[in-house]
Amino acid sequence: VAVVRIRDRRMLRYGAIVAALGLGTVYSLWNAQGIPEVDAVERVHFVEYGLITLLFYRVWRPRGDASMFVLPLLAGIAVGTLEEWLQWFIPGRVGDMRDVFLNVTAIVCGLLFSVGVDPPDVAGFELRDAVEQRVGRGGVSERQVLHQARRVHCAAHAREREQRLDLGGARE
Repeated sequence: VAVVRIRDRRMLRYGAIVAALGLGTVYSLWNAQGIPEVDAVERVHFVEYGLITLLFYRVWRPRGDASMFVLPLLAGIAVGTLEEWLQWFIPGRVGDMRDVFLNVTAIVCGLLFSVGVDPPDVAGFELRDAVEQRVGRGGVSERQVLHQARRVHCAAHAREREQRLDLGGARE
């Protein structure tokens, strides 16, 4: 119902929503495992991260600067990385880089959808000094996030190999 009510900046808003849905569909089809149960769980997971990003965007939307895009993106990535890390402690589950990429794609789609639903007031943005210091200079960088995701991936697969060896599985 809300999509039909869009009256201002229609091209931007519809474009962002269509881009989010298109990217999500393409990624979902490309990433499909061919196992209906697994594919269904991953699609629900995709929607979950999109909604988390929408909520983060709504929190930082009133700031009115570029941080309303950067902070939801970083917060979503932090939640996704934490979730993959927690899977180490659940028997039979492992964190996986494929899941991290799914999370990041869902976060980007969620951010695009959020902009379509509640666009920023102005087109140009600059990071405020305080936000730039927290995010850009001394905070989390893409390199740090990818490094942490790689550590999750390596540790998860090392644990999986150990479990197979303990169960008498194939030796690598």
